[in-house]
Amino acid sequence: MNILLLGGSGLVGSSIKENIKRKKLRYSAPSRKELNLFSYNKIKNYLNENKITHVINCAAKVGGILDNQNNQIKYYEENNELNYNIIKACKNYKIQNFINLGSSCMYPKTYLGKMNENHLMSGPLEETNFTYALSKISAAYYLNSIRKEMNLNYTTLIPCNLFGINDKFDLQRAHLIPAIIAKIYKAKINNEKKIMIWGSGRPKREFLFVDNVAEYIVSSIIHGVKFPPFLNIGANKDYSVKQYYEIVMKLMKIKLKIEYDSNKPDGMKRKLIDSSLAINKYNWKVKYSLEDGIKKTISFFLKNNV
Repeated sequence: MNILLLGGSGLVGSSIKENIKRKKLRYSAPSRKELNLFSYNKIKNYLNENKITHVINCAAKVGGILDNQNNQIKYYEENNELNYNIIKACKNYKIQNFINLGSSCMYPKTYLGKMNENHLMSGPLEETNFTYALSKISAAYYLNSIRKEMNLNYTTLIPCNLFGINDKFDLQRAHLIPAIIAKIYKAKINNEKKIMIWGSGRPKREFLFVDNVAEYIVSSIIHGVKFPPFLNIGANKDYSVKQYYEIVMKLMKIKLKIEYDSNKPDGMKRKLIDSSLAINKYNWKVKYSLEDGIKKTISFFLKNNV
C-alpha cells in the first residue's frame, strides 16, 4: 500500500496526513512546488515513479461564501483543471483506488429536508457557490464513469460542512465557524458589545469536526472498504447560523448582542445531508462532537492566529 494524498496542507488533507502518520502507513503528500497539479504529465510521471496504489484527492480551491461569490470564474477554472488532470492521470495509469472529497454544495438548493445520494443532479444549484459546486459534480461523475467502464474502486465521499484545526480564519475566505471564532475574538479584545451576522441568521447548516472524516477515510483504506460511487458522511444534525454564534460565544465565554446585516446573502435556507446509507452499511459514526470540535478549533486559533 502506498497512498498519494493530494491537498495535504488544507483543512481535510492536513487532518488525514496526521492520521496516516499515526497509523504508520506509507504515503506521500507533495506540496505544490513538488507536484504541479495543473500539469497532467507531471501527475502521471509521479504516479509511475512512486508506485501509488491509493489516491485521496482533497486538492481544491476553497473559500467562504463571499470569496465564492466574488470569484466564480476562478473557482470554476482552477477546480475543473485540477480535477481533470488528477483523475485522467489516475485513469490512464490504472490506479486501483481513488477517494475523492465532494461537498454538500453539490446538492440542489431546493430541498429543505435531508438530501440523500439520489438527489444529486435533480435540481438547480445555489448561486453563491455555483461554479465550485459544478466543478465538484463534474469530478464526481467523471470518476463514476471510470468506475463503471474500468471496474476501479473510485468513489466520492460527500461530507457536510467541515471545520477544525488548520482552518482559515481570514474573514475574506473563512467558512462559517472559523469566521465566527475570529469575529468574536476581535469583538472581545476591542471590548465591543455587539456582533453582526450576515443575512437573517435563520438558515440552517450542518457542521462536522474534520477529524471525524479524516479518521474514517484512513480506516476505510486500511480495511479495504469498497464504497458506492457517492456516499454522504455528515453530523446528522443542523443548527441555525444564529445558534452557531451562540454556541461559540458560550465556549469563548463572551456574551454579545446579535445584529443582522440584511444586505448580505443567506445562501440556501437549509443544507442537511442524509447519512443513513453510510451509518447503516459503511460503519459511519461521529466520534468528535460539535462542541468538542469547536473547543479544539478555538484553542488552535488562539495559539496560532493571535
